[in-house]
Amino acid sequence: MTACNGGSHDVNAADPRVPDPALGADELAAALSVLPDAVLILRAVRDADGTVLDLRYMYMNEAAAQLYGMRGEEVLGRGFAELFPSVRELGIFDVYVQVIASGAPASYEASPFLENGRQGSFWRTALRFGDGVLISVRDITGQRQAEVALARTSQQYQLLAENASDVVMLLGPGWTYEWVSVAVVDVLGWQATDLVGRKVEEFIHPDDVARVRKVAADALGGAASMEFRFRRHDGTYQWMACRIRAKVDPDGSLAGVVGAMVDITDRKAAEAKLSFAASHDPLTGLANRTMLLEETTRALAAGQWSGRTTALLMVDLDHFKNINDSLGHGVGDELLRTVARRISAAVRSVDLVARLGGDEFVVLLRGLDDPADALRLAERLVVESREPITTNGTELYATASVGISESVPGVDPGHGAVDLIREADTAMYAAKVAGRSRIAQFNDDLRQTVNNRLHLEGDLRHALERDELAVWYQPEIDLHDGTVRAAEALLRWHHPDGELREAAQFIDVAEDSGLILDIGAWALGQACADAAQWARNEPRNRVLLRVNLSPLELGQPDLLTTLDDALSVSGLDPRLLCVEITEATILSPSSTVKVNLDGISARGIELAIDDFGTGYGSLTYLRSYPIDVLKVDRSFVTHITTDINDRHLVAGIVALAARLGISVTAEGIETPDQGQVLDAIGCAGAQGFLYSRALPIEEWTEFLRENLASVRT
Repeated sequence: MTACNGGSHDVNAADPRVPDPALGADELAAALSVLPDAVLILRAVRDADGTVLDLRYMYMNEAAAQLYGMRGEEVLGRGFAELFPSVRELGIFDVYVQVIASGAPASYEASPFLENGRQGSFWRTALRFGDGVLISVRDITGQRQAEVALARTSQQYQLLAENASDVVMLLGPGWTYEWVSVAVVDVLGWQATDLVGRKVEEFIHPDDVARVRKVAADALGGAASMEFRFRRHDGTYQWMACRIRAKVDPDGSLAGVVGAMVDITDRKAAEAKLSFAASHDPLTGLANRTMLLEETTRALAAGQWSGRTTALLMVDLDHFKNINDSLGHGVGDELLRTVARRISAAVRSVDLVARLGGDEFVVLLRGLDDPADALRLAERLVVESREPITTNGTELYATASVGISESVPGVDPGHGAVDLIREADTAMYAAKVAGRSRIAQFNDDLRQTVNNRLHLEGDLRHALERDELAVWYQPEIDLHDGTVRAAEALLRWHHPDGELREAAQFIDVAEDSGLILDIGAWALGQACADAAQWARNEPRNRVLLRVNLSPLELGQPDLLTTLDDALSVSGLDPRLLCVEITEATILSPSSTVKVNLDGISARGIELAIDDFGTGYGSLTYLRSYPIDVLKVDRSFVTHITTDINDRHLVAGIVALAARLGISVTAEGIETPDQGQVLDAIGCAGAQGFLYSRALPIEEWTEFLRENLASVRT
């Protein structure tokens, strides 16, 4: 019936309270019947000499009957040897006889054990009971199976930890390493024994220690994630991402920490590259407009505190377009890079050089004790620009016109960064009008230029009522099959002087004056009406309408109402509308902007980031806002066929967007080769003169019809 595995101690031993043999039979049965363990009572059968010959079953409770699969009448009154003759050979009988003789209880585990068709583990306890023995049997099969499973699981976790590519670690209460997986050798160059017994902080970059301490403190009783630089065996530092879970004792003190670290050096490098690209000009490596605005604002604030002058030099190359047109963009780009190096070499270390685009450069001069220093630097730059530049064996001349604006504390208290840039630009324009390769300082004489701008604003105020504005459309092409996937709505102004002006010629005035609100609402309504019509004409084809929203519009409390009105009046499906905003728009979003962005998404309207890569240096907004489309700025596309860095950068943007479920469109496509490269790296859409310029509604409707017809055939 069983095999004795020995032992006289186990924490799981049953400890039934044995009734006194003097109890009556009914009392005894009632007492033992309620016990969960199987209980049997056997009485000794002795010969004339008192030697125990057998043990006769006198009682078994219901739990025993279920365990053995026998009814009481089949067992009671029969002998142990009769029922289980083989057991005497296993020594169990002798154990029971010894218990009767000595009065000392015996406990042991029987495993394996086969009773009632079941195989398992059972813990038996035998007690002397009168001239017999009381046996209790507890089924511990489940417990033993759990112990085996736990041991197996522990082995599996151990194997997993030892073979994982991540560095797995166990830390003690004092944040010292108690165990580290062997992956630390490949990842960080340390042997596991090098770390055990040493504090975590010994290996963390000093600049990261305070931050890691805070995160670790916040993790007590829970989990936390952090990123920090970890010292390698060779003394260099490597970026690691770490997730930890802390165990806390009942008194709240730290019991230990389990964690894992993974190498994120490549990711950090990619983020740094994208961040640099977002705040710097990709061609020259100089600061871009966003960074210039930020640094100029800081410089003006510092100047008001210190009493020193802040100045801007707007440097524009003369006749640069002629070089581009005659010698090509490659030569032009190399010329721009050379000019960037010249300007950078001429300024102080505290100054900032930026490229705004094209052939426009800006120098920010901070903390000038003598405002005349700005003029002296401008003179130097103009003189140096007259020196020839040799590019690919070709000697080129690119003189420069420079405009100067200054903010003197106490004299110009209200000057902001935008004011200073606009005044420098105005002065630079005056220098060009005066004959180029010269300097102009912003002063009252130049305010006429500002007055001209005011006249432009006055004309623009009447443009709507005079029906002078129009919406044109530039197609966005699906690079996979050549179909039109979207159309960007672009403003045009039929000025009273007879000139057709593109948006770039007046949109700044519209935004600065606030006229963009009325103009934008009209343009949205007109574009939605046009889009609804072409959707009805071509119901089988889903062509999105992309409409630009300025920062001022996006910050309006009634923007969602304006959108709803345009959709309701036109009947356009909201899913066919996409609004485009720039990165700078969400640089410091107000609560209204956040509400509007959420409302746009809730209506099923898509949201696109225009000129992606030229604005804010952080990528956190990609996961903070419901972005559907990234439109890669043309500056990354222009040299994508020849510049491997541009190609890798755009490929990285496409890959990042794909992981976030965001579509990508490239702007400024001018050659088939550019389109082929973009298609090869997985870019979904393209927009540029290669496919079409912006078209008035009549020509756009015909273009769309012909495109769809050609694809179908």
